[in-house]
Amino acid sequence: MNKSNILDAILANISDGITLFDSDLKLLAVNARVHTLMEFSPDQVQIGDSIEVFFRVNAKRGEYGPGDPEEQIRERMEIARRFEPHDFERTRPDGTVIRIRGTPVPEGGFVTTYTDVTERKRAETALRDSEGRLRTIIDNYPWLLTLKDLEGRYLFVNEYFARSRNVSVEQAIGMSAAELETPEQAAIVDAHDREVIEKAEIVTYERNTIAQDGTRGMRSVMKFPAYDADGNMMGVGTISFDITERKRAEAALRESEERLGSMFENSPTAIMMKNLDGRYAYMNRHFRGGSVSLNRFPGFYKWISTSVMLQPGLAATL
Repeated sequence: MNKSNILDAILANISDGITLFDSDLKLLAVNARVHTLMEFSPDQVQIGDSIEVFFRVNAKRGEYGPGDPEEQIRERMEIARRFEPHDFERTRPDGTVIRIRGTPVPEGGFVTTYTDVTERKRAETALRDSEGRLRTIIDNYPWLLTLKDLEGRYLFVNEYFARSRNVSVEQAIGMSAAELETPEQAAIVDAHDREVIEKAEIVTYERNTIAQDGTRGMRSVMKFPAYDADGNMMGVGTISFDITERKRAEAALRESEERLGSMFENSPTAIMMKNLDGRYAYMNRHFRGGSVSLNRFPGFYKWISTSVMLQPGLAATL
């Protein structure tokens, strides 16, 4: 097989379209893939044709968008005569996306390749849309979400975190806890980051916080090791949410229960409660007749019965 036949075989079987124009912008070579991708019929584009023929066919069928076809042809001829490298993507009227790359050749003229990148562009668009939706959720979720490298520099923060530190997301990237927290808080953050790195496991804790306006609160924090595609630890992720109101509610509930318990315990009225099998669940001081507080013996109510506490005749009335 001679070199010409080898070249023809290569051109006929590669997936990209290829054209070769000489220094006069005349077509020297074109493979069948160009006709398929660009929908050129054999009589529209032939060996020896000027590149202007390409431009005219495309312009007349709207490949270059709205506008005067003759003006579109003139503009492209001026660009072609510069013989400059070019690489761009064009969306055809049917939605197909073609990547067109032109490379000048030493003898004059240039080689151009045509690649169908429609599926890749669709995948990229779908990925961007998906990432956009995820980013919207992450940025508006009322949790602080961050990812830092092993040196403690932020690689990712959500909008909620950035707002809480009075910086933009872009400003936070590359910063450290020392630049965004009080010295005391930064020391706590760094210590727990080191713990995650050393143990290579999830660490959870609750910590007191002091806002820039001096407001005190409490947050629940989970830190976890982050890994790259090769399985190497590359940073520390953090999920943190405010539990100040929950802690306040829990404290208020405990105080309320203590007040209620004290009121029942010291009531001048006898108060008791039994479960369904007749065992005492609660009895106050007056009911016990002022005896030692049974609250000192956890679980005692669970097995003591009326017949144990009282005379049989009286027990039967309760």
